[in-house]
Amino acid sequence: MANQPTIETLRTYVNENRVRGTFARSLLQQHDSGRTLSAKQTYWVERLCNEADARVEQTPETSGDYEDVVAIFNGVRLKRPTLTFPLGRFTVVVSKAGDRSRNPGHLYVKANDRYVGKVTPEGHFHVGRDGYYAEGARAVLDALKNDAVGYITRVGKASGRCACCSRALTDERSIIAGVGPICAPKWGIPWG
Repeated sequence: MANQPTIETLRTYVNENRVRGTFARSLLQQHDSGRTLSAKQTYWVERLCNEADARVEQTPETSGDYEDVVAIFNGVRLKRPTLTFPLGRFTVVVSKAGDRSRNPGHLYVKANDRYVGKVTPEGHFHVGRDGYYAEGARAVLDALKNDAVGYITRVGKASGRCACCSRALTDERSIIAGVGPICAPKWGIPWG
């Protein structure tokens, strides 16, 4: 039988969604029904708990002082402002949650279509469960915090795409500015 603290830890982690899936639930059901867990099942109870603990230690909450980044998104005259940054092998997307979303006013950060975390309206960056692209996302948020307009235009010039709408920059003035003529005034970026 798995030791009681470990099985209770697993139960807590399942209830908090730190451990997901039917396997963990089946281990709990077997224990609750009074049946003895095998040595392999006991191993998996401990392993699932250890992996959940490692993910928490690996992805701590970061207070990154990203209030300036939130202010940039709040100042844009768009319903759901989004910035896309193609950076080598991965693409970071920062988008503002809608008013009816679960987290209104938060900024969602994704890399290669995987959720990385969110920035609260107060500017705190919360890394998601995976945390795989967290460092790259922090680098983008830091660059936006330090010089948003400069970073948006530098990425646009380097990639040949507007960071605001992801369209290809075809006009010579747009290529020089690193942003398109429609997006520039919406984001407060000089153009032309």
